Amino acid sequence: MNEGEASDLLKWLRGNLAEALPLASMQIRSHSESHLVELDDGSKWQIFPGDLDVTLNWQPDTELKLVRIDDRVSSHALVSINDSSSVRVLPVDENWPVDEVRTVLKDS
Repeated sequence: MNEGEASDLLKWLRGNLAEALPLASMQIRSHSESHLVELDDGSKWQIFPGDLDVTLNWQPDTELKLVRIDDRVSSHALVSINDSSSVRVLPVDENWPVDEVRTVLKDS
């Protein structure tokens, strides 16, 4: 398996596991940079630039769930169980689709 195939498989697994498994809620382990969050399960996520303000109210004890979404810029979101707020996220090893991000930010 080459690097591209491995990357595709990893993306497929992330998406399908997030969809198929009822994941327990998680808490924030680290949020030292505004656009990055590490959850207590060890996963690391990039927060969509247009959603950064939502995280200002999140505390280390905020309960979050990772959910699969159908969105132009992201395949997943973190949803706060506490107040139902949500942010679009990508795994830290993926890149935002630049043109779509620009369009979404421009339109908001």
